[in-house]
Amino acid sequence: MVLLAVPGASGEFFSDYIVLIGLFVVMGSGLIYLLVARPDRKSLAPEGDAIEVATLLRAHPDH
Repeated sequence: MVLLAVPGASGEFFSDYIVLIGLFVVMGSGLIYLLVARPDRKSLAPEGDAIEVATLLRAHPDH
């Protein structure tokens, strides 16, 4: 990952920094989405439901 993010030496800004530009675009748009849409506050899933399902699956032997 670090080797991909190291800027190249071609002399063209966009070509040299394309990985870092893409990283900042993805991280920036994700952060804006999390702050604006607040998907963590819209969930109707009960807390701890994955633990209950895992316990039920472990209780039944495989066929």
